[in-house]
Formats: sequence, structure tokens, C-alpha cells
Amino acid sequence: MFNKDEVNTQRQAFLDLAKAIIIIVMIVDHTFMYGGAEMNEGLIRAFDYILAGSLGAPVFMTCMGIGMAYSRRSDAASMARRGLRLLIVSYILNLVRGFAPLLGWVITGDRGMLVLFSYALTLVDILQLAGLSFLLMALLRRMKVSMGWILCLSLVMSLAGSLVADGSGWLVERTHTGIVAVDAIIALFAGTITPAVGSESGIIPLYVFSCFPLLNWFVFVAFGYWGGKLIRRCGDLDRLFAWTTPVSALMFITLSIIAWSGDTFMKIYTIEEGFYYMNIVDMFLITMPGIVMVFGVCHYICRRFAGITATGEGGKRWFELVRRTSMDLNRIYLTQWIIIIYAIAAPINLIFEKSMSIVQLLMSAMVIIVLSIWLARKRPMSLIKM
Repeated sequence: MFNKDEVNTQRQAFLDLAKAIIIIVMIVDHTFMYGGAEMNEGLIRAFDYILAGSLGAPVFMTCMGIGMAYSRRSDAASMARRGLRLLIVSYILNLVRGFAPLLGWVITGDRGMLVLFSYALTLVDILQLAGLSFLLMALLRRMKVSMGWILCLSLVMSLAGSLVADGSGWLVERTHTGIVAVDAIIALFAGTITPAVGSESGIIPLYVFSCFPLLNWFVFVAFGYWGGKLIRRCGDLDRLFAWTTPVSALMFITLSIIAWSGDTFMKIYTIEEGFYYMNIVDMFLITMPGIVMVFGVCHYICRRFAGITATGEGGKRWFELVRRTSMDLNRIYLTQWIIIIYAIAAPINLIFEKSMSIVQLLMSAMVIIVLSIWLARKRPMSLIKM
């Protein structure tokens, strides 16, 4: 099944499909979140925690790792340049998102809007994680670190992140210092939440929040990079996924049900402080099998319904949209946030002051999906290189 030589170096259709499906899931989830849906109730809770949670960003980061293994520009310098571009774009996006609550403060005088403004400015989101991951991989490539040691490092980082997660770490209960500038840097690497400093003193309240710290999340990039190296040497993906998909699906579904019934599922995300990142145990037991399951199902769909051949060639006309969506993933991600913040969140908080119904949210999500995919290929979004 695996060859000594690389025999599978073409673009992988199942990865394109996985990324296209997950970006749709994430747009729906973000629309729910910022449209005022009750995220902790019923089917929305299950959608948010299981589909968008354990199968959302982890699939993205794993695909990014596989992409590193397949990229023609995988030298240290190219990776470092891409990492810097992603970091710059990530903080520009923070500024764009932060302008809405700043405008809200100007209009309403509500100092709570300033807390949201500082939250948006210092937020460590998935683009910051992607940028740091590229920079770290560039360093490891420059040092000629082997694949085995990269995996070991990522596991040590994941364990360290579980030990020091702010408010729920196994070893350290607090990582924030209360100094906003310092915490904004710590938040890039470890799960950190700084309370709104200055909210009672008449100065602008500052607030730091980390959703995707490098320590906890780099393991998905390393796992993808390792997996990408294996896939390049795999001469029979049908056979590979024939046994990995049912095994991983059984693990993911069974353990998710057990964790859900015991009301412990969200310990994956240390929900006590509202964080969104993995601890090492749940990452191995639930999330990694879930990622393999998604890849296997997408491979089956590509082979059975999309007309993709065993060599990755061909594909029905509708699959070209899937490929383009996958290629435009980062620009779609940027576009959907701009639309959601200014067309959903801002009107709800500043004008209507009430949440949208589920039907309205679903209809809005569908419109945002179409607009994001379309606008990502138009100027000025098409000019953004990441």
C-alpha cells in the first residue's frame, strides 16, 4: 500500500471536498453565534460542539499540514514568508472586525462596546495560529528536524498547553499577568484570558482572549504534515480509507456519545472560561479519529459521486466549484467574517437589539455562503495573497 517512492503527488480531491464542506459548516456556525442563537441548547449545541467544534478548525489545520507536505514551495524561506503574510492579514482582520464595536461605542456610548473592541484587536484566531505554524515549520525545516521529531515536539507542546490553559490547566490555573501587552503575546502560544482591565477606572477597558494558541493546536499541523508525507507514498487510497474510515468513525461516534451523555464533551474546549482549544486526551480520543473519518467519507464521495478516478483525475463539472472553493478558502474565511460582523452582528446589536430566529439565521447563512464564495474571487479580496 505504501511505496518507497512518492507515487501520489497530484492534488487530492478528498481534501478539496473536506475543506469546502467545513467552510460551509463554519459559516453557518459563525452566523448562529453572531446572530444571537442560543448556542447551548438542543440541536444548535450539538452542531456547534461536534460538527463545527471537533470537526471544524482541526480539519482545517490538518489540511494545512498536508498542504505543506504537498507544496512546491516548502523550503524554510517560503514558509516563513507565508507565515508573516498570514500574521499581518490576521491582525488587519482584527482591526476590521474591531471597527464595528468601536463605531457602536461612538453611537451609543456603551463602554461594553470598548471591551468588544479590545477583544477583537487582541483575539488570537485561526489565522494567527496558521501564521505561527508556518513560522515554526520554517524554523524546523531550516534546522532539518526529522518528521519523527516534529511529531514528538507537537505532542509535547499539546501536553504543555493542556497543563497551563488559563482557568482550567491541569498544572497551572492562571497564565495571564494582567498586563495587556504581555498577555497579548502569551495568548499566541498558551490559552490566555485577561479580564477587562480598566473597565472600572474610566480608561479604555482592555481585554485579551486566545481561541487558537499554538501550543494546543500545532499538533494538528504536524499530524497533517506527517499524513501528507504518507499519502504521497500511498499507491492505493481506496484500500487505505477502506479500513481507517470505519474504525475512526466508530471511535469518534462512540466516544462523542459517551462524552455527550456524561455532559463532559466541552471539556475538549475548557468551556469554563469559554475557550476553544483541545486538551491532549480528548484530542487523541475524539478529534483525531473524527478527522480521519471526514477524510475517508470525502474520499468515498469523490470516487462514487464526483467521478474522480483512482489517480485523482477527472471529476464532474460541479466538482470544479469545490476545487475553486478549496483554493479560495482563506479569502472566503475573511469575506464571511466581514459580512457576518457588519450585516448580522452590528445591526442586531445597534439597531434591532434582538436576536434572529433560527429560520432567519439559516437563510442568512445560505446567503453569506454564496456571497463569500463569489466575492472571494472579486476585487479587492482576490488581490489578497496568503
